[in-house]
Amino acid sequence: MKEPRVPHLHVVHHLLQYLKYAPGQGLFFPAQSSLKLIAFADADWASCVDTRRSTSGFCVFLGNNLLSWHSKKQSIVSKLSTEAEYCALSFVTSEVVWLKMLLLHFEIDVSSVILFCDNKFVVSLASNPTHHEWSKHIDIDHHFIREFVQSNVIKLVHVKSQHQVTDVFTKALSRQVFGKFITKLGMINIYSPT
Repeated sequence: MKEPRVPHLHVVHHLLQYLKYAPGQGLFFPAQSSLKLIAFADADWASCVDTRRSTSGFCVFLGNNLLSWHSKKQSIVSKLSTEAEYCALSFVTSEVVWLKMLLLHFEIDVSSVILFCDNKFVVSLASNPTHHEWSKHIDIDHHFIREFVQSNVIKLVHVKSQHQVTDVFTKALSRQVFGKFITKLGMINIYSPT
């Protein structure tokens, strides 16, 4: 908005074409769904060519219903993909803790939240009680996440990259993969034939 240029206009045109193509696109919330929180978190490491900042994204489901989602360029440059992933996990952990407290106000007690991450090393590091010396640069996020993993508020589980629905928020995807993932997010087009 500060200094718009022609490439920005092309992006706006692309977005408007998408909206024109799918006027009936929206989220579907089925009446029958479980009351279990499931979250996905991912980061696209150093994806911005200009600043080399990573993009974090997450989505949280209540049963099959998409409840919360977020995508944001990180405020600092991450030297390692682990650091970028930990930043994304920190964002979603804060969101999950807040949602659990909100649901408790509605007298819905959610036990453990399953959090999917596609980085095996990050899953291992968060579950490992031994503090690694080389992880000092992500020390706060490390302790924040590990505390919730150890208290069973969050159960961190590895998911294969091809099943990481958060890629919709962090990466440029092919039309086919994008379509598959938005369907998994619960998005439907009310005008498309069934």
